[in-house]
Amino acid sequence: MNSLESSAHDQYNQGLAFYEQLRYGDALACFIRAREIEPDYLDAHWNECLMRLILGDFKEGWALHEARWQKNEGRWEPDPTKRGWHRIAQPLWVGDFSIEGKTICLWGEQGFGDMLQFCRYAAAVQARGAQVFLYVRESLVRLLRQSFAGVGIDVVGNNEPLPPFDFHCPMMSLPLACGTDSVEKIPASTPYLFANEQDTEQWRKRLLQASPLATQKIGLVWSGLSRITNPYAIQMDQERSIDLDFFAPLLTQEPQGDPRTQWISLQKGGVLPAHFGVLDLTQDLQDWADTAALIANLDLVISCDTAVAHLAASMNKPTWILSRWSGCWRWMGHRIDSPWYPSVRLFHQPARGDWASVISQVQMALGVHSQDVHSQEALLQNGNQGQH
Repeated sequence: MNSLESSAHDQYNQGLAFYEQLRYGDALACFIRAREIEPDYLDAHWNECLMRLILGDFKEGWALHEARWQKNEGRWEPDPTKRGWHRIAQPLWVGDFSIEGKTICLWGEQGFGDMLQFCRYAAAVQARGAQVFLYVRESLVRLLRQSFAGVGIDVVGNNEPLPPFDFHCPMMSLPLACGTDSVEKIPASTPYLFANEQDTEQWRKRLLQASPLATQKIGLVWSGLSRITNPYAIQMDQERSIDLDFFAPLLTQEPQGDPRTQWISLQKGGVLPAHFGVLDLTQDLQDWADTAALIANLDLVISCDTAVAHLAASMNKPTWILSRWSGCWRWMGHRIDSPWYPSVRLFHQPARGDWASVISQVQMALGVHSQDVHSQEALLQNGNQGQH
């Protein structure tokens, strides 16, 4: 390694150290310097991108976000025609030319949460005069079809033949393509995903039968989807997932036997100790449309940073996200709110691995929240009695 490479590497490592201290501006300066010294330094490109997105510099951040295509190749590729999506024959569109009168495929490239967050841009692409369809995993099809029903946006599952199209855009390139160059330009109107009314009513009846006295129903997710083929993802999944025992103070917060709050699992495949009293009907959640119908009946969703949180927030359901120390770039550092989702409240680890403090914060917030819910229910019941 020559002296320039060593210097770039040193700058990069200093940037990582600043990032761990939440000194995002200092970290950004180091990653920029590392990239200037070594233009092919992919990790410097990528981490500069993350810092810019965290700091709200969307103009530069989304452009650098295209570096994700080189993550498996190990080097930065400045020529977009040579990036990872080139396996698709049709031309890429990232807002750089007119698509009026053309058909465009918006495809889901990464996790479920990413697709749920960025499918919001479909209407903005359609407004540019294009015929739009979303190409997503099979388990998302029913949810997205019912959410975009009647607006002329089609949804195709990855188990179905692709229809003809002129251009394509991966969903996580849509902020770049649609000109979201500042936080103020985020299309944050919610809800944009919707549960089916009949499915929602069926779940309402099931929950009423299971917990007839509950005046507050809270959904719970404590673990992200494990991705064993990606070493980086394995580490992130471990950091964002929470041992269920940490939730004991929440699940036993009210006096024993108080039926007013019912906790409901939204964790597919989770193992729940019986003494926690969490209602688990997840065996009947066959796809994301089923999950949406269950969430539609809840008052609050408390979740680690995973796709269910995105679904609940996109439905404008009050959503509390429990975030690991380093967090995800999309939450923009240690903000407690999110410009992407008006109904989100974020609870961050104050130190790496410290879930106990997070649960303590949630416990205090939930005490206030529950008191408000129960008070409103009491007022409603008194009002109904007065009418009689």
